[in-house]
Amino acid sequence: MIKIHLSSLLGEHKQRIADVQRETGLARNTLAGLYRDDVARIDRSTLDTLCRHFGCTVGDLIEWLPDEVPANPAPVPAPVPAAKSRRPRIVRK
Repeated sequence: MIKIHLSSLLGEHKQRIADVQRETGLARNTLAGLYRDDVARIDRSTLDTLCRHFGCTVGDLIEWLPDEVPANPAPVPAPVPAAKSRRPRIVRK
């Protein structure tokens, strides 16, 4: 899972989304989606702009976290092989 830390960076720098929007020229919807951590993708130019603005690295802005594995995962059933289909035999008299 990818975690976006824009909300933390805003807090550390005592800024609001509107401040970053005004200073970087990034769209408010883009910044709001990153703030809520609910975007499907991020443009490289957006990452570059935010890293320049905050003076941070990409690793400070986004982080990969492994998905949580349940303590007792349910066993995965083995796949059942598909039956071979046979063409019907034509019997001629």
